[in-house]
Order: sequence, then C-alpha cells, then structure tokens
Amino acid sequence: MKNKIFYELMIICIFTPLLTGCSSVKEWVTREMWNRSGIEEDTSYIQFRQMESASALDEQGFYRSKEIEEYQNYQSALTKGPIHISFAHNDFLNFSFYRDAAMDDLIDPLDCRLNPGDEIYASAPELTEAAVPFYQFSEIRILELDEKGTIKQQLASAKELPGSLWHIPEDFTGTEVIILPLGEYRDRIISMNAVYVHPDGRETELDRGTWLVEEKRYGNGSAALNPTESYRIVYDYSPYMDDLYYAGSSPASY
Repeated sequence: MKNKIFYELMIICIFTPLLTGCSSVKEWVTREMWNRSGIEEDTSYIQFRQMESASALDEQGFYRSKEIEEYQNYQSALTKGPIHISFAHNDFLNFSFYRDAAMDDLIDPLDCRLNPGDEIYASAPELTEAAVPFYQFSEIRILELDEKGTIKQQLASAKELPGSLWHIPEDFTGTEVIILPLGEYRDRIISMNAVYVHPDGRETELDRGTWLVEEKRYGNGSAALNPTESYRIVYDYSPYMDDLYYAGSSPASY
C-alpha cells in the first residue's frame, strides 16, 4: 500500500511543472502527503503540538520546564562553581537562600558552589517556636575561610531582609565562604508604677517610693532586664503612712 501511495505521488511530482497553477498543485501535493501519512492522528505528534502551543519547547524542540531549568542551573553550579558556600545553622532562625531576585531558584544549603559575579538572596527570617518571644534576628555575616577552616575576613553583612545577601565580586579569588545567621536576645522591659487607691476608687501616684530591681534602685518608670535570668523586685514605701500596703501587681507577683 505504501509503495502504491509513493508511486502515485511520484507521478504527480513529475508532471507538476507541466501543469498550470504550479503553486496550487504543490500545496495540494503537500497536503495529500500530509493527510495520507496519518501523522495528525499520531499520539506523539498531538502531544508535541500541545506542548508547542503551551510554549513548553525550546528553540531546538526539546521539552523545557521550570523544574528542569532549576535542576540544570543547580548542576551547573555544582560542577563549575569554584567557591564553596557553607550555611551555618541557627536553632532559633530559619532561612531560605536563592540564586535569583525572584526567589525561585532555591539553593541547597548542604551543597552549594557559585561563581564570581553570582548573587545570593535570602528570605525574611522566621523565628522558631523556641525563640519566641525574647529572641530576634540581628544580621547575617558572610565570612571567608582559609584552607584550615579558620576565619580569614568578613566579606559582608546584611541586616535588612528579604533581599540580596551578597554579590560575589568578579575578582573574588577565595574558595571557602560561610553564611552565618545571627540573632540576639531582646531585653525584658518591665514597667514600675505605684499608686494609692482612694476609697472612692481614685488613684494617686506615689512618686516618693523606691523600686529595688536586682540591687539597682529606680523610681517609677521602666527597667531593662536579661530575658533569660530570673529577677526580684522590691518596692519600699516606708516613708508613707503605716496603713499603706501591697494590694497586687500586673503580672501577679509577691
């Protein structure tokens, strides 16, 4: 059957130059060859046209996707990047790191190699449950290490995230860099204010008393304390009348 179709088409092609409307005949021959081939009913061809319509093929006709491009970029960085990037872990802070400003190309913190001219981006810091409420993000430091693993120099520091963390200089010749996320404990701020409550409910501030907080004396106001340490507060109202006494505090205390 195929030989017969081919023979018929050959005959048509031979006589094509002798016929009038040469262009129309050629179009008809092409259409006939296309229709008789059955390619439009082929599953692979249908799938190809669908991917083509969805712009899922590159210029060479190969399938492309965001996942494949990210994987290729990652493999390229692993094999070509002369700069090994390590990411220190902070139990109280979580970050994600990327190779692009859109933060789509995620960096694997366990194995990352980059080139001079590349840029690292960081997500906004997230506090772990153990860090709340007295811990906060401070900065990320980028340090260069020597061949023995000791700190050689600080290359950069970033305190405002999310965004660019470090742009590797084109002339950078180092081979080992560590990304170090740092945080700090926020002071516990306590407010101190003593009042006398009148029988009718009115309150009058007692401004002559003395607060003793961890051996330091204060008047009414506030004090900053280490959030990880216990503390003791004493209020001395002895200069006042003997009928003044402790009624309560917020938060509750002795």
